[in-house]
Amino acid sequence: MKKHILTLLVLSGAAQAADYRIYPTFSEVLEQVTPQNGQYTFTIDQNDLCQVFPSSIGLKNAEVESYLVTTRTVPWLSQLQGKRVAVKDSYGVHPAIVVRIEGQVLLVQDEVTKRYYTTTAASLEFFEAPSTFQDQTEVAYQFQLGQTDQPELHYLTGAVTWKPLYALEVEGDSATLRAWAEVSNQTAKTLKVDHADLFGGDVNRPAQKFPSCGGYAPQAYYNKAYDGLADMAAAPIVAQEAVSVPQATAGGIYKYEVSKVFEVPSRATYALPLQDADVPEVKRVLTHIQNFSYGNQKGLLDRVYRFEAPEFLLGGQFTVRDEDFFIGESVIAHAAKGKELSVQVGSAPEVTYDRTIQMLSQERVEVNNLDRIREVYLVTVVLKSFKDAPVNVEYQESMNALGRTWVVLEDQGKVVRENNFGYQGILQPEEEKTLQFKLQTERPY
Repeated sequence: MKKHILTLLVLSGAAQAADYRIYPTFSEVLEQVTPQNGQYTFTIDQNDLCQVFPSSIGLKNAEVESYLVTTRTVPWLSQLQGKRVAVKDSYGVHPAIVVRIEGQVLLVQDEVTKRYYTTTAASLEFFEAPSTFQDQTEVAYQFQLGQTDQPELHYLTGAVTWKPLYALEVEGDSATLRAWAEVSNQTAKTLKVDHADLFGGDVNRPAQKFPSCGGYAPQAYYNKAYDGLADMAAAPIVAQEAVSVPQATAGGIYKYEVSKVFEVPSRATYALPLQDADVPEVKRVLTHIQNFSYGNQKGLLDRVYRFEAPEFLLGGQFTVRDEDFFIGESVIAHAAKGKELSVQVGSAPEVTYDRTIQMLSQERVEVNNLDRIREVYLVTVVLKSFKDAPVNVEYQESMNALGRTWVVLEDQGKVVRENNFGYQGILQPEEEKTLQFKLQTERPY
């Protein structure tokens, strides 16, 4: 069994390796630490503070007797300690070395006269640009430890994440599903990844934050599929075996093993190809699905590609190409292996629907000693094809919001699923098909 999931090294300077388990909206960091005199202090600077989830911070393989959390403000001037600056006054500009900083006052030593004097930030010029001009907040966790056995720090951070990009390449009635895993590094450091496991599924991330940070978005935001923009052509070309197929874990999420070594610069994204999957059957369907409405409506049918997920698919951006042409792009939700997916890629201007509704009757009735209003409606739908080839069409209305509902068939091709009604079939070239559905509803008087 692997002990480490993702090894991450900071390239600038000597740094201890850390292990990352990368999820779509956060990563778990595991890092071996070396206590000093029974204590270990974990310090989080301003760059990482609002990415770290406080409730996730802890130590493994160690007897933690207590811990103290302190917050302090680090003045931006502190970065000038020991640095060479230029001090302006009425006599000119004088190079000097910053010796000590107290509040907003700096004690400097003149390079020429070797004399000491005080100045303020308003009088300074810089030979190197400071990294920031704002005071920084720093949080420190000081752990008091008993017995330890290779203690390991662990916490969750939103600075390293991943998301999938899918492309369905259709040829005839089958397809190949290609996908990329984009690993994003929003830290201030370049990361070197020796080995990684990517995780997918519906995972509730913590909601707690440090007081100086803004709030995190609600959990529903992190559960939804990614709906941003992406450039598939910009992804690097790497070996196809770099990422394994997803494997289910005992906890109900999925794991992708990454065998390729790669680097992710600061504020950058690196893409790895997931393994291709065969899709043996793809259906091209023109559909219109809506909730029942009391008003007349007309419009175009949607172009939909329907297929079964060949493996677990993490929700994400989805592109469809048919006979090597770009057909459209959509977003899919999480899908288990074998689940039927319908990917809507645009409208079909050659196939229209025209829906009208007529109330046939309305009466007051008694049902189970309760007064009800019973209404009967006639829904007429005209499907019209202007194409020169047959097309598969589906029309469906959901009645779930109407309470007790009965649907009476007055044409062939009715589809009843739960409380829905509609039609599915083939429209011949330039065919116009009229559907009629009579439905009866009851509502409180």
